[in-house]
Amino acid sequence: MNKIKIFHILSKFILKALNLLFVGNPLRTSLGVVVGLFIHSVITIFTPGINLLLKDYIDISQISEFKCIFIGLVIVYFPTIISFLGDPKKELLDESLEKVFRLIEFAEQKGGITKTQIRALCIKLCEKAVEQINFNEAIKKELEQLNQLETETEKQTD
Repeated sequence: MNKIKIFHILSKFILKALNLLFVGNPLRTSLGVVVGLFIHSVITIFTPGINLLLKDYIDISQISEFKCIFIGLVIVYFPTIISFLGDPKKELLDESLEKVFRLIEFAEQKGGITKTQIRALCIKLCEKAVEQINFNEAIKKELEQLNQLETETEKQTD
């Protein structure tokens, strides 16, 4: 693999990870931070005992808050990490919506559906997918504006 392709794959993974952490599931991220800080507190309280047990293996003084927060995030997101490693191409879209998108693609390949029908079906599916997501008020207003623009352009093309 060339360096550009590796960089592209790595950057795509990092963007998905950041999206998952901060947008996709902020509650789980917050819980991971709390778990990490709890781990750091336990380590700090029991440092003398841990040093006696593990002095040959690990230096407890080298474990910072950020490392513990990272450990907490890994613990909380462990099922997601395992599912991603098992199937990295798996999207976070509902399976039924994925099936319908695949059916539309199949119908397009067979030529049994027009471009306008494909576009209308895809727009309806996207609307259904968006309905399943909870947005804050600012994003809801932007989506409403986009929907209005879409209907205006459809009226102009008809």
